[in-house]
Amino acid sequence: MQRNSVFFWGLLTLLTLVFVCRQPGALAETKDKGMRAAESQAFAVPQEQKQAWEDIQSFLQKDYNVCLEHCGSDASCEEKCEKAFNYRKEIEYNKLMRNSPANN
Repeated sequence: MQRNSVFFWGLLTLLTLVFVCRQPGALAETKDKGMRAAESQAFAVPQEQKQAWEDIQSFLQKDYNVCLEHCGSDASCEEKCEKAFNYRKEIEYNKLMRNSPANN
């Protein structure tokens, strides 16, 4: 009886891990935290532009998360989402800096 119980719980644990890891976005939060730490250094904005930049980042992050959800667990699709996210972030940052009061 104990042998069946160990087998059952082992199988249940394995299936749970497989299910969690295959969920879109389950690991995206970990990836996002690392990206946020790197981006704070790469995208410095003047104090008066901080709120606008945070709003832009929030919008782009939501869009990126939707993209990841649509990918499922397809690594090549997730890579395309990340490239698009980084490209759009750079474009928006450059646009914000061009229009900043310091440049006018």
